[in-house]
Amino acid sequence: LVRHAVRTSTTPMLNSMAVIGLISIPGMMTGQILAGSPVLEAARYQMLILYLIAMSAFATILCEITIIQRVAFSPSTGMLQPNFFFKKQSLYEKVVGLFSKWKTE
Repeated sequence: LVRHAVRTSTTPMLNSMAVIGLISIPGMMTGQILAGSPVLEAARYQMLILYLIAMSAFATILCEITIIQRVAFSPSTGMLQPNFFFKKQSLYEKVVGLFSKWKTE
């Protein structure tokens, strides 16, 4: 499950990195070339910026998956914990909640 989540979430970033320079010239690189910088220097800066953006995206993805895995899944069974998304309410709590909403209006 984790492998599939990482693969699915990183595919768009990897695809965009694959076509940079072949199909599109990014904005920073274009600006540097128009300003008179050497093309190789502009390309190096653009590669550095894309690398840093990709690494921050990958780090965010891994942190989110780790947090979700520890919070939402049971460590003993590895399955989604019951009542993770919705807290079960008793009938009394539902009625009191509806009454309090009606009373404030």
